[in-house]
Amino acid sequence: MQISYTVPVGISIIMPAYNAESFIFDSISSILEQSYHDYELIIIDDCSTDRTWEMINSYKDSRVRCVRNKDNVGIAGNRNIGLGLSRGKYIAWLDADDIALPNRLKRQFDFLESNPEYGLCCTNVMSIDANGNPASGSWWPLDDLPLEWSLAWGNPIAQSSVMVRRDIIVRNGLCYRQDHVPAEDYNLWTELSRFTRMCRLPDILIYYRVLPGSAFHTKRKYALDKSYESNNGFITRLVGEVEGFHRMLTTFDDSSCDGGQRISYSIMRRWYRRVAEALYGIYGFSEREKVAVRSDISRKLANHFLDKEGTFPRAIELLMLLFFDTRNSFPLLFQRIKEHFRRLNPRMYSVLKVIFRKMRKSSL
Repeated sequence: MQISYTVPVGISIIMPAYNAESFIFDSISSILEQSYHDYELIIIDDCSTDRTWEMINSYKDSRVRCVRNKDNVGIAGNRNIGLGLSRGKYIAWLDADDIALPNRLKRQFDFLESNPEYGLCCTNVMSIDANGNPASGSWWPLDDLPLEWSLAWGNPIAQSSVMVRRDIIVRNGLCYRQDHVPAEDYNLWTELSRFTRMCRLPDILIYYRVLPGSAFHTKRKYALDKSYESNNGFITRLVGEVEGFHRMLTTFDDSSCDGGQRISYSIMRRWYRRVAEALYGIYGFSEREKVAVRSDISRKLANHFLDKEGTFPRAIELLMLLFFDTRNSFPLLFQRIKEHFRRLNPRMYSVLKVIFRKMRKSSL
């Protein structure tokens, strides 16, 4: 199909589609019902063998642009075709089985217009099943953690929730890399982080449909390896040489990469802080963000040592270390430790309560 659109719009929404007849009607409708109207919806059909092409061509709305590939190019190639066709000031995505809530585009557009230092804005997400029923609560808690910090330990960004400034993509020649599928989205976020700050709105503005057979889950080890490849590059740019145990601290750990190594509290804390300091220097985190990062470091340390070495003596040692490390987050961390022992050892739980009261009094 020959595309000859030249008039710019506020937002280009890219919707890659392949054999999406079961859900694409709901996805398209969720865009057409947005409270923000200055957009184009670019739907790229990647040689579907079902009724997807027929369905998307049935829309007569002038904002809907339909493209059918001559050959199947895969998800990364399909997303890149959408990038090449987009003409909006901002680019947003919605996969052909997900749903955008009515204020999604307006909320993100308003945020990026008011905050020029941010080039990517995503949102919180809730999972739904094949029938559209809720399958989870919000994916992420309400906190002040900067996305760049979270990006160092996992993927804190849902593809369908993203809106970016198109000029950053074009100016830096960014795209989805075929050699990183099925973790091509995380790779793009790590590349984008080189050029801009990122933010996630706390509200749930996307319903993500959980379906069996997704590429990330059917090829899980491969997907984790590709994700960590991008993560390793991200961390290397931050601090240089990456610690050998770093992967076991990420969500890309495949439970075999640490080789059973035992890392001390002080070494692990030093690594967390080194990454944090590098991020502070690059992105200029606010004091509020720094406090959130420090609390998250303590939380990560507590979770790691309880999950890996959850013995009672180790818990007491950890309590003492965390108490002097960050008193502000101590009650929250102690709650995590209490929950661990309330489940595994009720007698030790009672002892811990006494210790906690004494430590609280000593800090007054």
